[in-house]
Amino acid sequence: MWDDFSTYPYGIALTQGFPAGPNSPWGRFGAATADNMIADFVGVGGSMGGDYPVLWSPAANNGNLVYHFPTVTNLTVPAGFRVQLRIDAATPVPTQVVGIFEEANGNIWGTIPALKPVLTNDTFQMFAFQFTPAQTEELVATTTNAFSLEDVIDIRIRFENAGGYGTNHIYIDNFESIPLAPVITSITATPGGAVTITFTCPEGDVPDFAIDQTAALGVTALWAPDPNALVQNIGTGTFQVDTIVSGDMQFYRVRR
Repeated sequence: MWDDFSTYPYGIALTQGFPAGPNSPWGRFGAATADNMIADFVGVGGSMGGDYPVLWSPAANNGNLVYHFPTVTNLTVPAGFRVQLRIDAATPVPTQVVGIFEEANGNIWGTIPALKPVLTNDTFQMFAFQFTPAQTEELVATTTNAFSLEDVIDIRIRFENAGGYGTNHIYIDNFESIPLAPVITSITATPGGAVTITFTCPEGDVPDFAIDQTAALGVTALWAPDPNALVQNIGTGTFQVDTIVSGDMQFYRVRR
């Protein structure tokens, strides 16, 4: 977790321009930015979160939050981030969200247009952004260096709305790297129908994982939660699943 906003005093200004301010690692910029992001009880479940006001108009169609890492950071694994976002009220034209990272050499990469999600929800939803060459485009090129996540200095969450008007409040909470995916290491089955699955994941605990099952793979796969699955931690980063075959179900996956 990079920032869950829980340590900030109520009402404190979390941004004071583009650079990280004295109160937080956050900055902000963009023509639609109406004021500083403020710490307020607008986070998930009424917890502390960030309140970022924007004022949309034809001449002000973007606002940006910037999270400055304290040192140059390698984001190769996992390549991306996720954050919980909501707005106070829907806009006539949906607001698009862009995940952006800046390298130490000045190159800036962001989500390609086809993959920009829309922010229309007034209750919190998780937004996840993968940083891969296929899912990002170069927005600013200051060198000839290729795509790299080895020397990231900041991550930006950009909000775009070319047809919006009036004030919107964007609420943010639980900004973090994308959790590492679990890796199945073995599956064994007995003639009596018992199935044992082991998997590894260096981060997370039992409640973070779910087991799905299906009778077929490919385009016809219909994954559903396995109601019989019991997950337990059997060692540092190692987990075991015990379940039983249910009807035609014979394929399993571990989902985080």
